Amino acid sequence: MKPGNLNTVTVQTETAHLCTTGGKVWEAAYRMFDFLKCHLPREGHLKILELGSGCGWLGMSLAEYLGDTATIVMTEQENGGGLAWLKHNLSLNPHLSNCQALGLDWINVPCEFQDTHWDVIIGSELVYSPITCELLPKVLATLARPTTLIYYAHNCNRFEMLDLCLLENFAGLKMQVIPNLRDSLPTTLSADLFPDLELEIYTIKL
Repeated sequence: MKPGNLNTVTVQTETAHLCTTGGKVWEAAYRMFDFLKCHLPREGHLKILELGSGCGWLGMSLAEYLGDTATIVMTEQENGGGLAWLKHNLSLNPHLSNCQALGLDWINVPCEFQDTHWDVIIGSELVYSPITCELLPKVLATLARPTTLIYYAHNCNRFEMLDLCLLENFAGLKMQVIPNLRDSLPTTLSADLFPDLELEIYTIKL
């Protein structure tokens, strides 16, 4: 499977009404894909882990774009049907031989995930409650190594206290959070409810 065309994505996903947030593709995933095309290393074979893959559009699009130069492991929680829906969407794209979907519990991270040297860990729109705000920094600290590239796309100003808490939790684990967009990007997500909503993509370092 050779690297795909820079401007063409043929990944297929379906939408579902789940009790988790993984039933649709969120705008942050599209923005993150464009960002990663410009920032991922071009040398060697990348082992990429995606946290909270949802429908799988981002991970599968990267798999299609990077081809044989990368292996993508998408992850979701089993509760609420998230993992089953992710696997369903992956089954719609049999051409993606370099991509797989696995269950990952952020509270009890399996040894096989911890023992793998991940070159890149990515995620988008993963913090929407106090528990996810606490767990995301912890799971990244558990899975990453000093050489791991970590990128996280986050919609700021939707839950302002969670934004602050998330940064404090990263700081508490002595992890550095670096904004890449600086001015951030306006987002169309729920513009009426959250008029100040802006997307930021962070580089996170141990």
